[in-house]
Amino acid sequence: MTHKEGIGHLTNDWYMDQDSGKICIDAEKADAFLEAVGLGIKAMKALSAEPTEDQPLSLEQMREMANKPYWHVGLREESAPPHWSILDPLLAYHPEDYEYGKDWLDYAYPPIRAKRETLNCAGCD
Repeated sequence: MTHKEGIGHLTNDWYMDQDSGKICIDAEKADAFLEAVGLGIKAMKALSAEPTEDQPLSLEQMREMANKPYWHVGLREESAPPHWSILDPLLAYHPEDYEYGKDWLDYAYPPIRAKRETLNCAGCD
């Protein structure tokens, strides 16, 4: 389903029952409506996601970080070691012009590289 189709379903495939005040979905379009709701939730989560230690900043998050400190990780062999830096507005607003994701990544915090162990639960089979 495209975003345009999803918006169409979210806009047109429901109504409010005048007697009960409940929201009702056109039964013949219920599956498409619910798929559109899922796409909407996914899109809203992506837009509102706070950066974590393990995820590089998204392009939207980068644009909000202009002139702020960030953790720079170079991905090329000749790159400097990871370090704190101030995000230049040119990089923040136009990362695609500077090979973001290919040559370098930026993070809100240094990524955590914890050793994960398998946990055994007493009584779990």
